[in-house]
Amino acid sequence: SFIRINTTGGTTDKQKWDIRTISASGLEALEFRTVNDANNSFSTKLSLAHSGTATFAGDVSLADSKKLFIGTGNDIQISHDASDSYINNLTGDLTIKNLADDKDIIFQSDNGSGGTENYIQIDGSEGRTTINKPLRINDSVELQIGSSADLKIYHDGSNSYIADTGT
Repeated sequence: SFIRINTTGGTTDKQKWDIRTISASGLEALEFRTVNDANNSFSTKLSLAHSGTATFAGDVSLADSKKLFIGTGNDIQISHDASDSYINNLTGDLTIKNLADDKDIIFQSDNGSGGTENYIQIDGSEGRTTINKPLRINDSVELQIGSSADLKIYHDGSNSYIADTGT
């Protein structure tokens, strides 16, 4: 079954939208379709499956300060407030994982000259992390090296220290 939404253009009615239910393998879905005026064929723009899965044929756009909520308890939220963008995790750990073989996770930012540059690259093919820009560690914060943190490098604002507490 379907619902047709017609618009009036001039002296003739032009069908612009079609909403229909479809059934495949006993599962129903609701499709929102538009008509292509060039060849009078339908193009599905949104499909809502009985399972709850929504499939979009185009971009999903939210207005400024609106949030995308994910999880039963809205546990992760993604938003933009016209100036800044946010990813907020409200429960558990936030894990960023790249499952593509021999590929990287790359953190890029503005380079101060109108372009972007890699600042940190987690290299999956080489098994290393590369820092491409100066790394600043504030005064009295230790750089700890070794699985027991037995090598420490730090600066207290006046003096610099290298401490080896290992064997």
